[in-house]
Amino acid sequence: MHAAAVVGALAACQPRAAAQDLANWRVFQIGLSRAGYLGSPPGEPERILIAQLDGIVRVIENGTLLPTPFLDIRSRANAAHGLVGIAFPPDYATSRRFYVNYVNNSAQFGTQPLIARYTTSANPNIANTTEEILLRTGSGSGDHVAGWMDFGHDGYLYIARGDVGGQPQNIEQFQGKLLRIDVSTPRGYVSPPDNPFVGIAGRDEIVAMGLRNPYRDGFDSLTGDLYLADVGQSSREEVNYIPAGTIIGRNFGWPCMEGELCQSSTPPCSCASPPMTLPVHSYGRSSGYTIIGGVVYRGSAMPRWRGRYFYADLNGRVSSFRMVAGRAIDLRDHTAELNEGLSPAVASPVAFGEDAARELYLLELSGRIVKLTPEFNAADWNLSGAVTSDDFFAFLTDFFALNADITGDHTTTSSDFFEYVPIFFDK
Repeated sequence: MHAAAVVGALAACQPRAAAQDLANWRVFQIGLSRAGYLGSPPGEPERILIAQLDGIVRVIENGTLLPTPFLDIRSRANAAHGLVGIAFPPDYATSRRFYVNYVNNSAQFGTQPLIARYTTSANPNIANTTEEILLRTGSGSGDHVAGWMDFGHDGYLYIARGDVGGQPQNIEQFQGKLLRIDVSTPRGYVSPPDNPFVGIAGRDEIVAMGLRNPYRDGFDSLTGDLYLADVGQSSREEVNYIPAGTIIGRNFGWPCMEGELCQSSTPPCSCASPPMTLPVHSYGRSSGYTIIGGVVYRGSAMPRWRGRYFYADLNGRVSSFRMVAGRAIDLRDHTAELNEGLSPAVASPVAFGEDAARELYLLELSGRIVKLTPEFNAADWNLSGAVTSDDFFAFLTDFFALNADITGDHTTTSSDFFEYVPIFFDK
């Protein structure tokens, strides 16, 4: 086909592509106050677990909220800053072990967050209440606990710790650090041997440093890349991007730097040496405040949004971008379109979540949970409002005219064909 004809065909495709890019929030669940985590344990696609700050973890099974909690540690968890993180290892289906990051309310532990191991009972919807405390992460609770944790593609458990109560550039303290531990041992844990301070001065568990309040971060479920959002103080909100396998020894700068801005050159600070990892995206606090780290969308409902990193601000704004060649590009503000038809609009978001199908959810402080829902069925190629054989033949016509870019890479190839066919037959 002549190049001009290809350009014309692709231009003709744009109204359809734009229509299939539209999505809205839809109410998924209400009444789960101060929820901070939503996810499906590995191997259990029919179940969604939701963790609440007060120490309760609830189960939604096949769309129904079960009356009995999966886990209830309210008697142990601090009422104000309690259960701040939960993580399920890749082998959860067989090991039945999982991990909780919470601030204990007893005098024995003071205000320091704890990392504890729990197990699931014979009933997959109820956990045992016996805990094994693995790690005390340093004194200081409050707004900068952070608390996110998850397993990386390397099988290790990553734990984000805010700066409250400590010094982010002090390698003998956990505060303001990203920790990385191996919990595959029968009891306790070990530090991976390639952590930067193993065998030398510094805490063995630290893998990266210089963080303020890394709130709700996330690994790309496909690539293993880490997106680490860090809440600013007075100048900048930021998102850091760390390709898989490159986190070891990074320094994100706080309090020497805020975003890409040098805040202090007074020792131990130096904005030039050692080299600091700069954010791939930052913005002034007048545009948004208290960034809520999110996830890279890898679901099927919105094929053209795959690979976009979604994040929010506490003021209700929802945004996204793509990473290409180490740069954040194609920044979008989705707030208005996602709130269309939702009443009231999203307010005070506190976390993103994803189910086993990698579809996207947003959790609000009020207890409402909303789900990303396409405004158009991706299989409805001719946008008639119904999915019929006409859509399949319309797609084939556009495909052979090089006018069927469904993968979003601006070309029409066999990848687009193999993308659309399962969507159509799974309608």
